[in-house]
Amino acid sequence: MKRLMNKDSDPAETIELRATLERLAEELNRMAASAAQVQDALSFGRPTIQLSPQSVRDIQALDTITQKLEDLAHFSLAAAHAIPSAILLEKTAVFGGLRLHELVNTLDPYVNLCKSHADQGGVEWL
Repeated sequence: MKRLMNKDSDPAETIELRATLERLAEELNRMAASAAQVQDALSFGRPTIQLSPQSVRDIQALDTITQKLEDLAHFSLAAAHAIPSAILLEKTAVFGGLRLHELVNTLDPYVNLCKSHADQGGVEWL
């Protein structure tokens, strides 16, 4: 079993890369759907109000964001299915830099509780 972690890592503090990529793909799809909803909401108001050319470009940029999120979701899922399920990652190494506790829970539903650093928005594993 290939492990992408320190040799002294506790196996309970590891996560399977394949499952994490699958959950990442699901989260990216949810984000793409949210971006599409924002784009639709902004576009519906367009006929009744006059927007500057820059505002129109900004709304159009949401379409690009949505497409990129959808493509990244597709890529993540394809990568997950292309790699062996035995590859493990150290949770602290891969989740330690994430600020959003909800995102950490989405990517690893079995993650230990963590506490926020109010000054940096970081995460400390308990």
